[in-house]
Amino acid sequence: EMTIPASVNSIGEYAFLACVNLESFSLAEGENSSREFYIEDGIIYKNNGEGIELCFYPSAKTTEVFAIPDGVTKVEGHSMQYAQFKELQIPGTVLELGEYCFANSSLVSLEIPATVQTVGTYICSNSTALKSLLFHASVEETPLMLASGCSALEYVRLSNTIKILSNTTFKNDPSLKTIEFDENSILEEIKSSAFVNCGLEKLEIRTTSELNWMQQPYTGCASLKKLVFYRLLLTELLFQKQTVLLQNKKAT
Repeated sequence: EMTIPASVNSIGEYAFLACVNLESFSLAEGENSSREFYIEDGIIYKNNGEGIELCFYPSAKTTEVFAIPDGVTKVEGHSMQYAQFKELQIPGTVLELGEYCFANSSLVSLEIPATVQTVGTYICSNSTALKSLLFHASVEETPLMLASGCSALEYVRLSNTIKILSNTTFKNDPSLKTIEFDENSILEEIKSSAFVNCGLEKLEIRTTSELNWMQQPYTGCASLKKLVFYRLLLTELLFQKQTVLLQNKKAT
């Protein structure tokens, strides 16, 4: 347990980064009217006047499921990195997820609700127990390295607000077999190396937009054999189908 002296007014963003054995935070007795943070259930929060920020979650806190309290509007960058919970419940009040916020965690499944409007880079990277990711955040581009290095990741579902799959979104995810999109997808672009070194065998995308992809978004996907793109023609309520057969199984 980390006991923070009463004289401390604020805590820097990386103060407890990678303190993997830390189980709880507490405050020493004493008044401090200038203090910018508070501690609840061993977790550090801050009220910035516009909302509540979750600042530091102790990495070794022992709980299987953690529910972020209602009223929290932002999960700070790195704040839950290395956390040992397996399931996380995100309330509709959360609008922003900072970079690396769930990276290197023990999460097995994660659902990000549509109420989230801003997502930082690397938020789930290297969470090697993660098997399922439901990414419904209301963003137009997936964050860089969104779920890279998640070696157990098998299933992903992405929001229909996404227009661009960024570079290395799913880099080095060898177990990833299925990527789906919510209905009425408006996907327009897949950037290079979006799926580099993934375990995909087939990728099927239905979108209302003209789909472009950069050179070799699937480099290193040794099992990928077919890409199928359906473009919905709203005027005719028909799909145009484009199939790309990959003769080289290594898809390089």
